Amino acid sequence: ILQPKTESPVHEILKKMKLCGFITTNYDRLIEMILAPNAYILTNSLDKLKLASTAVNSSNQFLIKLHGDIDDELPPDDMLVANGAPFMVISRADYTALIQGERGNALRLALYSVLQKASILFLGYRFADPDIQLNFDFLSKYSMFSNQSWFVGLKGEDIPSVPNNVTTLQPISDWNELCNWLEELHKDVGKIITPVPKTEAYKISEEDKRALQAIIEYIYGLESDNLCERILASILIGELLT
Repeated sequence: ILQPKTESPVHEILKKMKLCGFITTNYDRLIEMILAPNAYILTNSLDKLKLASTAVNSSNQFLIKLHGDIDDELPPDDMLVANGAPFMVISRADYTALIQGERGNALRLALYSVLQKASILFLGYRFADPDIQLNFDFLSKYSMFSNQSWFVGLKGEDIPSVPNNVTTLQPISDWNELCNWLEELHKDVGKIITPVPKTEAYKISEEDKRALQAIIEYIYGLESDNLCERILASILIGELLT
């Protein structure tokens, strides 16, 4: 009915950049079209969010759709959603439902896993976005960006307060210029990166995979409301996977 786009110049450039993963608040399937075949695709369901540490620490690409997928039809007040099923975040009340309770904790731990693993390039948000600032304030208080990250905004916007290790950039005047800027960025990065010699990857048996998955599920199943304990469990999962 909505006749969704089947291609996007920005997404095609992101595909060229061979990024380790994506986090999006969009419902569409444009990013899925550029992912590797073996990529982890996670929505905001409780079960999927619990797999975030596994996905982020694997050698595969990952996609985390924070606000759900276009096929998530359940309303946020449905009992299945209350028990962890995915849903589309459209209203302010939906956003509140997303970040509360067990799902909210799983969401924060998923984002924490990304912070510990990768550099992050924030694209498509205004510097003045209140939800971005709210999350930055939370991360500044309880966590940190382990790797250098960047927030891309428009020229002339007021610079927000950002966490340590996050640099603000204002390279464009209009979001229509983003495609050309990313293309130039991709070219510049390609000039300075030295290819790493290929080595044979460590092969893990199916039995070891099942054992590791059982350990991960056990750690996530620990009955604790202590966020610090859950963060430590998330770190342990990352260590097990490396």
